[in-house]
Amino acid sequence: GAFYGPKIDIHIRDSLGRPWQTGTIQLDYQMPIRFGLQYQGADGQLHTPVVVHRVILGSFERFLGVLLEHTGGRLPPWLAPIQARVLPVTEAQMPAARGLVDELRQDGLRVQLTGTEESLSKRVRTSEVDRVPYVLVLGEKEVAGETVSLRTRGSRDALVMTRPELRARLGERIRNREFDP
Repeated sequence: GAFYGPKIDIHIRDSLGRPWQTGTIQLDYQMPIRFGLQYQGADGQLHTPVVVHRVILGSFERFLGVLLEHTGGRLPPWLAPIQARVLPVTEAQMPAARGLVDELRQDGLRVQLTGTEESLSKRVRTSEVDRVPYVLVLGEKEVAGETVSLRTRGSRDALVMTRPELRARLGERIRNREFDP
């Protein structure tokens, strides 16, 4: 709303070049009068203050909208609602997958476990569409070798690593607020 004083609006552009109004700084001369606000100045006289309204990012909702638009929905892992999704290849790997989920949750990660009703390729594709930052595949070979196959969002390549290595890597990236693609 208008407060009848000087105002600076801050506009930014998202990755598609669209402008968004975010922050505002404004001097308000009317509100103090309406509320009868006064202070005693150094001169001993009563004065009416000036209110400074400031909003750094606009509304929280607008900020999230800008962030989602700018990243194309690919939120950084530390902010993503689901940080990692565990995909057992078959039902035989489900116990190991549940154990991995438990370990990652103990580390504070937001992890989801998929069932094996759909094919692995379909579950990987669904994870891409859902923009999950980290997809963790556990097959027969990984369970036997006590490793995990890590696929980072946006990459077709998978890295095979031990569970402690995986936990350290994901924990560090999320703690350091790294922004994977």
